[in-house]
Amino acid sequence: MRFALAALVLASAASASAGVSGVNVEYVTPGPASLANFTSNDILIDFDTSALRGQQIFLTLTSGTIYNTPGTGSNTPPNDAFLVIVPELAFDTFVGIGGRSTGSVASDTLVVGGAVNIPGAPGALTMTDAQTLSVAFAPAPGNNIAPADNFFVSRITLSNDANGTFTYFGTTDGSADATFEIPVINGRIGVPEPASALLIGLATCGLAAVRTRG
Repeated sequence: MRFALAALVLASAASASAGVSGVNVEYVTPGPASLANFTSNDILIDFDTSALRGQQIFLTLTSGTIYNTPGTGSNTPPNDAFLVIVPELAFDTFVGIGGRSTGSVASDTLVVGGAVNIPGAPGALTMTDAQTLSVAFAPAPGNNIAPADNFFVSRITLSNDANGTFTYFGTTDGSADATFEIPVINGRIGVPEPASALLIGLATCGLAAVRTRG
């Protein structure tokens, strides 16, 4: 299930010159029984100019947890050979350039530290904390990634009671930097559960009715 996010663009990158023009999320239900109460959020970006360069992600939760496979998880896509042995690795939290495993990536992923260009984010790499994620990454040197839509950059697995804020910062050659800030609601980045959306809609209708009567 994929949703295009009407994200809040925080920088001047909202203009047509922005290389990264959109952030989308695909929700995946993890297969292992041990992850029955979690949802994987696959972060996909649209970029339409020049080559993809540095990316940063900052996630902070006020409730719930970020999943990392105990003892064997990694910051980058899992090795296909290990998925049969530890299936939970497929649903780990990681960043990747174009693919969800080593056999499908468009480039090796160079992890360089924390999300230093996002206000409030830890400057150091933070990938194993239960409620905070701060990472800066890029394609390996010498790899020029051509413009693409729905290009995979991260899988973030969250408990279904997770709430907080997700921020993405992206750069491409010769274009303005882009920053998107998106809410996390009930384990999903960007879109509330259907029941929550219905309640919000009813509340909005009720407010409109009150204003009309007034």
